[in-house]
Amino acid sequence: MSDYSSYDSLIILSNNNENDSIRILSYIYLASMKQEGNNFITSINRRNYLNKAKELAEKKQLLDMLAYSADKIGVLRRNNNQYDIAIMLHQFALEISQETNNKRQGSIFNNNLGVVYRRIDQYDKATEYHQRALTLAEEINDKKSQAVAINSLGNIQISIGNTEDALKLFRKSLLIEQELDNKLGTAINLNNLGNVYFNHKEFDKAIEYYKLSLEINKQIKSERGKAICYSDLGQAYKEKGEVQKALQYYLKAMSINLNQGDRGFLASTYINLGLIYLNKNELNTAESYIFMGLRISKEIGAKENIENAHEGLYNIYKLRKKYKTALLHYDTFHIYRDSILSIDLQKDIARQKISFDSERNENMVSILEKQSKIDQLELKRQKFYSWLVLSAFIIALGAVWFLAFYLWTKNKSNKILKKKNEEIDRARHNLKMLADDLFAAKQEAEKSNNIKSEFLANMSHEIRTPLNAVIGFTDLLEQKLTDNSQKEHLKLIKLSANVLLVLINDVLDLSKIEAGKTNITFKPLIIRDVFSELDLIFRKRIHDKNIRLHINFEDSVPTTINFSDLRLRQILLNLISNAIKFTESGEININIKANSTNSNNNTTNLIIEVIDTGKGIPETEQQNIFEAFYQIDDINNNQGTGLGLSITSKLVNMLNGEINLHSREGKGSKFTITFSDVEILKSDDLNVLKTGKGNKPEETQSANAMQDADFRSISGFTTKDLELNSVLVSVFNNEFKQAKESNLIENIQKFSNRLRKISVEQNNLKLVLYCDKLDELIGQFDISGIETYFGLFELEIKKIIET
Repeated sequence: MSDYSSYDSLIILSNNNENDSIRILSYIYLASMKQEGNNFITSINRRNYLNKAKELAEKKQLLDMLAYSADKIGVLRRNNNQYDIAIMLHQFALEISQETNNKRQGSIFNNNLGVVYRRIDQYDKATEYHQRALTLAEEINDKKSQAVAINSLGNIQISIGNTEDALKLFRKSLLIEQELDNKLGTAINLNNLGNVYFNHKEFDKAIEYYKLSLEINKQIKSERGKAICYSDLGQAYKEKGEVQKALQYYLKAMSINLNQGDRGFLASTYINLGLIYLNKNELNTAESYIFMGLRISKEIGAKENIENAHEGLYNIYKLRKKYKTALLHYDTFHIYRDSILSIDLQKDIARQKISFDSERNENMVSILEKQSKIDQLELKRQKFYSWLVLSAFIIALGAVWFLAFYLWTKNKSNKILKKKNEEIDRARHNLKMLADDLFAAKQEAEKSNNIKSEFLANMSHEIRTPLNAVIGFTDLLEQKLTDNSQKEHLKLIKLSANVLLVLINDVLDLSKIEAGKTNITFKPLIIRDVFSELDLIFRKRIHDKNIRLHINFEDSVPTTINFSDLRLRQILLNLISNAIKFTESGEININIKANSTNSNNNTTNLIIEVIDTGKGIPETEQQNIFEAFYQIDDINNNQGTGLGLSITSKLVNMLNGEINLHSREGKGSKFTITFSDVEILKSDDLNVLKTGKGNKPEETQSANAMQDADFRSISGFTTKDLELNSVLVSVFNNEFKQAKESNLIENIQKFSNRLRKISVEQNNLKLVLYCDKLDELIGQFDISGIETYFGLFELEIKKIIET
């Protein structure tokens, strides 16, 4: 017997100074000690140490910890090729898990036992343990253990040559590992898939999977995983004939294996390196690596490595013409080759046995399923007869009871039904009265709203004229007064009247739209002219606020379209005015784009963007911004009526368009208007419109009829008063000509203001009405209407000159 007094002293020391976990681990390590030199430890002694560990663990309620530790040390012994000790430790751990009914541990320990038996080529036992591991994992729905067991079954299939089954199992395991986001499991399965393709001689595909596995192993810093991938990559490149690449990967594998202590992988790497150098005809280097691999392989009993080493040495000595030594290695090579063939035969037998067991199990399952179906049918038949008798009795009893209950409840039900019908009739009558009242109230509300809208729409002149008179008299008084305080009061009156006029104009515009009295007149419109006029109108405000206005046209924008210039100007005046109002610094960009809507290029979608760098609109306010009278709750802004954007939105809709807002608070706003299917006018179209050929839209004819009516009401504002006529001629030669020639709104307004002062001074009602109408056209930016009223003024002046 060997002397283990030093180890016994360790146990005594741990009894005195260390905790119970250390004592348990010490017993396990003693049980798993490797036999070296003269030291000899029997299986009985090993079992005694394990029993002592178990007794202590039972007292301290540490059985789960004992089983886990024994299994982990078993894995270490397996990696050092101490398979008998590994099996003993895994079996011990499995016994404890069965006693504690810990199925999670049981799945892990069964799988580790299967790995050991696979390493020693006992594939039937390996399959049995892996299958048990999978069953336990499925019972407790442990996905990770399921993936490990499925991967292990795949390794058995690839070992015995069933690559197709192995491929299915590895893919199934890979999917589970990826769902669990288990990097290590994913890397292992990718490497195994590479092995399957290597066996299929699909080396490029194998390399692809090896590299995927390598990348994950690098991420999780698994040195063992990296070494395996490097070795497999070397083998794949070697088979492809790319010797230099194979050498690089084998050297990387060797560098890692030297530090890992996995002697099996290290021996295999040494031999593979030697074979590479043999291929390069570097015989001394090849011999050195092969001998290092052979020495380790003999120590751990790795027969396949020993076979490959002797085959390599045979080729080395044959090249050196040392035929006697070469022959010795050749004989040894064949001895191990026969042994390997015996193992291959065992694999073939195992493969056939597994296939037979699988078929037998499937047949047994099929037989049991059929027998189960027969038993179930018999049971159903018996139950059916039992239920039939019982049901007949219950039905008969129920029929008697039901008849009695029916007779008893019939009168009561009739009374309740009659009462409910009466209640329903009353409720129906009340509901009808409520519906009638609601309908009448709705009609009354709609009628009131329409009356309001029509009233406001028809009160344009009646409401505006007094205010214009107030503004006109204020201008006259302001010129005649010299007292500064009185002038300040007049300025306040004028400012208030102008604000009120803006409010009334907005309300009237909205009322006209709601009442359906807004006229849309389409005519040829040169788009760039509209934006040039807008640039002139806002130039002073832009300059005063020290911001920039950019108007950008895309090349796709047509020159002339058939559109309502009045309503387009009104829309853009609102949007640009708002942009200037809420932009304190930066710039305003107006982008005009177009894209053709058909192959004939006669219609287009016109897109206008108004982008500012102002304060922006809060996201909570954006959904209400187009509602009437809605204003953003901002203490720094109390201007406006809250109608501008509502009117703009309604006008855009009337012009077959849509308006959208994108805004970020503190960054600015972007209004995008898209007019669909806008008619593009070419030279032929313009000639037709200029000569008056073709059909006029009904709304244009209606607008002209209304304009004729206005002419009749305000024409003949000149009189026999020579002083008035003289003043009007003077205005004609100065303000009027300047307004007509420049076509600038600013000059037109000056002309109107001058006439208004004259109309107030001379108390000329028709001239007042002329000024009201001209101001209305200026406010609507109706250039065509303004030109018409210019013509009326010219006609009146000609009458004066002729007389």
